[in-house]
Amino acid sequence: MQLGVGQKLQLTPQLRYAMQLLQMSNLELCTRIEAELETNPLLEELDDLETDTEIDNPPEEMPDSALTDDDPDSDTEGVDWDEEIDAAIDIDETMSTFDEDDAQISETEWNRLEDYTSLSDVRKDTDGIDLFENQAAAESLKDHLISQLNLMSWPDTDIAIGEAIIDSLDSDGFFLQDMSELGEMLHGLGIHVEESHIEYVLRNLQSFDPDGVCARSLHECLLLQLQQKGRTTDLLEWATEIVEEHFDLLCIGDSSGIANRMSIPISIVEESVGLIQTLNPRPAADFVSVDHQYIEPDIEVTHTSQGWYVELVDSTLPQLKVNDEYVSALKASRDKNSQRYLRDKMLNAKLLIDAVHYRNATLLKTAKCIVERQRSFFEEGPSGMQPLVLADIAAMVGVHESTISRVVRNKHLSCPKGVFALRYFFTSKLNTSTGGEISGVAIRALLKDLIDAENPKSPLSDSKITTILRERNIDIARRTVAKYREALAIPSSTERRKAS
Repeated sequence: MQLGVGQKLQLTPQLRYAMQLLQMSNLELCTRIEAELETNPLLEELDDLETDTEIDNPPEEMPDSALTDDDPDSDTEGVDWDEEIDAAIDIDETMSTFDEDDAQISETEWNRLEDYTSLSDVRKDTDGIDLFENQAAAESLKDHLISQLNLMSWPDTDIAIGEAIIDSLDSDGFFLQDMSELGEMLHGLGIHVEESHIEYVLRNLQSFDPDGVCARSLHECLLLQLQQKGRTTDLLEWATEIVEEHFDLLCIGDSSGIANRMSIPISIVEESVGLIQTLNPRPAADFVSVDHQYIEPDIEVTHTSQGWYVELVDSTLPQLKVNDEYVSALKASRDKNSQRYLRDKMLNAKLLIDAVHYRNATLLKTAKCIVERQRSFFEEGPSGMQPLVLADIAAMVGVHESTISRVVRNKHLSCPKGVFALRYFFTSKLNTSTGGEISGVAIRALLKDLIDAENPKSPLSDSKITTILRERNIDIARRTVAKYREALAIPSSTERRKAS
């Protein structure tokens, strides 16, 4: 037996709730808020005349300095994911001293409110509930996998890798992205891991429901499902061997050929093939397709006479406040059950209001910092993209990298160049011979420009492109050029010459 002393961060329910809201898009947050408005009588929407003090409603034009200047209503320093959370304050004391004129408690207070009834708590009293009206809405494969991922006690790095893998799945639930490409994307997000570690996370995701998800081929998908069958039987072992060793014959339905190779009766082969045919070759088939999901930007960037202007698109988000009438009822009530019910709803309401405020303020400040660092992109396009990692923005915003990772997840930015995921602006870097740095996005844009301008009768080879880039002081290997070209879906020089 060994004794050891260590530190471990225990996430309180309200911190988990805040992090959930932090990574929601505007559409997801709107759905959550509307659900809370229906169930919490102490929450109500602000009138239009009351919404003129929102953090994202500045003057029509704002100088460039506004990209980084702290907004007095945008304090994002209330939650420190690296520090241990202080001891919880007593709820009875909190409610006894509650001032109904206090629209929001400070973020340092709400992240200490541990003893509240969580909004995610399951209601114990089911009387009067129509079970058919409360069925869960159909979910996408991505939502289904993310919900399982959030239950895992993995390190933040593995969670981020898992999210990246899930984001990369195709409509059938297969992971077909090149591992090196995913590693490069993660590198741009400030996550520096070997491909072997990405493979380790992928194998863990392959144990998620539905069986066979995150496979890299139909062959692997079927093997995963057979491995997850549970109790081993002779039939299961034969079916596994057929998929593992004789997949080529299985694909063409050559049962006799399989029987000859395995030296077993054809009846056993046919029975084994029958088991294989019960497997699902498309793990995502039973989930809602989101291939054509409409993207509504969360951030809008426009150019004015005074520079770039960044604003939060919150026209779809209800503006919230605490219902004053119920606050009065809370103070006047002598019934303990009523007091406890209203007190719990009060804490839930204040938690939601402050969590939404923190989410919006952090998102807006993050977007401003991204625009400042990637100003040349907004002016020149992809060729102007600068190397950027999560740690850079985290230092500017004053939060941990994991917070920025959650902020940019599922968020999109609209600008004159188009609509982009916020993650797009985090890119890996290559060194130049002059001691500078250039982003992978800029190199891909430069590579595309070179190929677009080439002579179709004499296309540029990867080696020639490498030479040209090195002449421009960009240290790059030929295999990296080939990788970028393939990522752009550009054929090789030989194929381009034949097509000309």
